Amino acid sequence: MVLHNTLFLDKSSEKPLFRQLMEILITEIGGKAPGDPLPSIRDLIRRTGLSHQTVVRAMEALEREGYVDLQVGKGAFVAHREKTLRPAHPSRCPHGTVIFALPEFESHWAWSLLHLAEVQAVRGGHGLVTFRLDPGSTWEELRAYMSEEKSLRGALVLPPASLFNENDQAFLDSLPVPVVSLLPLLRTWPNLRSVSGEAEQTGRLMAEALLDKGHRRLAFLRHQPSIEVQRGWERGMRQALDARGLDASALRLWGEVIPDWKDSMAEAQRLTEAQIQRGLEGVTGILYSTSLGALAGSRALLAAGFQIPEDLSVIGSTHHPLLSYTTPTIAHTRGDWEAAMPVAFSMIRGEDASRHFWVESRLVAGESLGAAPSAR
Repeated sequence: MVLHNTLFLDKSSEKPLFRQLMEILITEIGGKAPGDPLPSIRDLIRRTGLSHQTVVRAMEALEREGYVDLQVGKGAFVAHREKTLRPAHPSRCPHGTVIFALPEFESHWAWSLLHLAEVQAVRGGHGLVTFRLDPGSTWEELRAYMSEEKSLRGALVLPPASLFNENDQAFLDSLPVPVVSLLPLLRTWPNLRSVSGEAEQTGRLMAEALLDKGHRRLAFLRHQPSIEVQRGWERGMRQALDARGLDASALRLWGEVIPDWKDSMAEAQRLTEAQIQRGLEGVTGILYSTSLGALAGSRALLAAGFQIPEDLSVIGSTHHPLLSYTTPTIAHTRGDWEAAMPVAFSMIRGEDASRHFWVESRLVAGESLGAAPSAR
């Protein structure tokens, strides 16, 4: 079967349709070179008769597994061959095992970091095993899990907010192997290291993008569990306002801190709808905690009769491949985690003595970011 013909899937099969599509595409990718273009989402929908959601799910899964490189505004391409390497079984890895502790919930960002960690494990001759955190997990369980790994080299942790207060961090600092957090720490610890985005830089970058377009009344709609990260974003936003001579009243704080394991995208839509009912207070630019939150909020705004970006501009934090296929496309920030993950592994191996490494973010343009109404 070839991609220029209709793609036939067995809708009577017990195998999910998105998984069938993945298998067809993996077969075709095997005959292509890295960087070769792949069919667009729209083209695949036409050829398969599948829904937009099913096709996007298949493409996102292919990106997570290292087969596809989804580029905002450009499309899908065959990933570099090194991305498709699979880590060897930990027992056959010469340089020990690294444990990656991460939440057991749907998160493209978490899956992306796991993939990048797998790539580094292959390069460094490490085994990589995952320890899944759920609402009932404790760090004591991680210590017990570590004791079962005979060649343990270190651990990466991507903790949910409810498992990352100062006592939690003190416990991680006491573990017998190097531990690197992929979220910022509350303080400096003797042993615990971190590789994370700089919240203030991200908040400043988002606010500057709107201010550069003439927006002078902004709102930050919070819809994430992490209080500390969102406070950092807010500080960065206020720094951007101060640099333009604008006072605190130019930034409204909307939304709320949500519990772990709640759907932040659904919460962003709910909180946006509630704010529309209360009134938008003259705001022309809205900053969301996540890019998917910005997408959900945009849908709520459009349903209420607002035009984006003619009436309101929207921007979010963190990348998601879905943003390339939305109308309008969503402006967002993207951290350079490809460059950061090697640093995390260097810290585990003792090759990098830094206590912290900040992941730089950059702005990814999108149609949701436009000139303020008064600036046209």
